[in-house]
Amino acid sequence: MNFKKFRSTILFLSLIAGAVAFQSCESDDEKEVNFESGVLIVNEGKFQAGTGTVDFYNPNTGESVLNIFKNDEGFAGDVLQSITFYNDRAFLVLNGDNKIEVANSKDFKSITAYSAPILDKPRYVQIVGEKAYVSVWGPYSETWSLDNSVVLVLNANTMAPLDTIYTYDGTENLLYDGKYLFASNNKFGNSSIVLVIDPTDNSVKHELELSAGPEGLVIDKNNKLWVITTGTYGATSGKLFRVNATTFEIEEEITIEGQPSGDLATNAAKDEILYRVGKNIYKIAIGATSAPAEAFINASDVTKPYALNVDPKTGDIYVGDANDNASPGEVFIYKADGTFKTSFVSGISPGQFIFR
Repeated sequence: MNFKKFRSTILFLSLIAGAVAFQSCESDDEKEVNFESGVLIVNEGKFQAGTGTVDFYNPNTGESVLNIFKNDEGFAGDVLQSITFYNDRAFLVLNGDNKIEVANSKDFKSITAYSAPILDKPRYVQIVGEKAYVSVWGPYSETWSLDNSVVLVLNANTMAPLDTIYTYDGTENLLYDGKYLFASNNKFGNSSIVLVIDPTDNSVKHELELSAGPEGLVIDKNNKLWVITTGTYGATSGKLFRVNATTFEIEEEITIEGQPSGDLATNAAKDEILYRVGKNIYKIAIGATSAPAEAFINASDVTKPYALNVDPKTGDIYVGDANDNASPGEVFIYKADGTFKTSFVSGISPGQFIFR
């Protein structure tokens, strides 16, 4: 028996059953559903098919609800890249639709949507005060370069444009540490810059020159900035950088065997960093000077790892499985000690986990 094909069939049937069950619950007295406490799974959907979705998982009961935000076509839209919260709102960033859907953060009902010509392939949103900073790749050039990447600044309440910060190619993740906004520029592994932006005047304060492909950004318990670089495909290895977030001095540079994904997370105590290379998940202490030789978790049951994050309350480690990027995905959960805990069906290509 082809096990992968068998499992994909089971996942597909489970997804249908879950969707039908949820629709039945919706019709029973139209009970109010609240998604304020639990885990959100952000599913990209099949590329150019408009099937991006948001799922909700309750870690206390093990129950999940599929597709909690729906447009007129029954989905969130094309390539749901990320979600960010602001007060009672959720910003759903749709990379394929060039749009930000705004939903109520409690019940995920639609409030409004924002689109503009400059919002071409948006990636992530970072809130600073009442401003929403949006990383935008911009249009491809004739040579498939990303020469017009920006960080767009919006009023988080009205979505009115306030400013445009021009960046290097392929602006990706954004992280605000309470003083500065850090923006990684990946360009498919061909950029090496992390910009430091002062949100008081939206000026570029500093440029961190790292190695090829900076992507994931996290802050540890000592308020140090960690950046993972993915390397250039088949040419250069990835690296981990520990950076003083005040002086911008590179305090540690750690070479990683192979080419890691852009995923980067801290454990619950923020004294360890987790990253992924292929199906192997590694854990490194924030005071380490070299990469671990052995993997912390070998996610051998995961067909195509696609996301990584850690629940700050429990320390549980979540790994997304995109399967073939066209059929239902799966979420694998490991305990803080690395042992397998459980798994459940998700939408297509689970790419982000948000813990509330």
